Amino acid sequence: MDKFALTNAIYNMDSAYQKFFKEHAGYPKFKSRHDNHKAYTTNFTNGNITVDFKSGKVKLPKLKEVKARLHRRFSGRIKSATVSQVPSGKYYVSILVETEHKELNHTEQNTGLDFGIKDLCITSDGKKYENPKTIKKYERKLVRLQRQLANKEKRSQNYYKIKKRIALCHEKIGNARKDYLHKISHEIISENQVIVSENLQIKKNGKKSSFGEVNK
Repeated sequence: MDKFALTNAIYNMDSAYQKFFKEHAGYPKFKSRHDNHKAYTTNFTNGNITVDFKSGKVKLPKLKEVKARLHRRFSGRIKSATVSQVPSGKYYVSILVETEHKELNHTEQNTGLDFGIKDLCITSDGKKYENPKTIKKYERKLVRLQRQLANKEKRSQNYYKIKKRIALCHEKIGNARKDYLHKISHEIISENQVIVSENLQIKKNGKKSSFGEVNK
């Protein structure tokens, strides 16, 4: 392990314990060396990390400029970059940037959220947020692919082809769900000053409800 990887490991451990003691988050879990999650983080030093939004290229240490699909622009001082590979074989780069925090505008509107099964959630004024149809389409496709995989001979060429298609399908479902949740959460937070949500915890075939308040 080089000194940068060791430094980032110490930072991650410190951050996990800070959240545990201050935010009452879960106790830190240490990753196994057999974990198949492939990722590494490198720190910004002497301009070794750059992002060119015009040409759509990212420069990383020990690599030349590589073409990338940049999802959104950012401004600020680059602190580090994390490169990860997902099961489908694609590579992702996450850039950590230090930037100025902009406070959201204050409003006079408050709302409550009721989470459902058929609908994603319903606000206290009756507005419904449905589960996206795109995710349902990919979920049906995932079921078909899993059935095909069950009929393939293990470790055969066709078996690994189906496994890669399943990984791609999982990736599309995850990306669509994250994108949809980010858009909804930004809309609700921007429009309301206080948000009260129901927190359902299922224990021993019963449902325990509690309410949490979020204030901007």
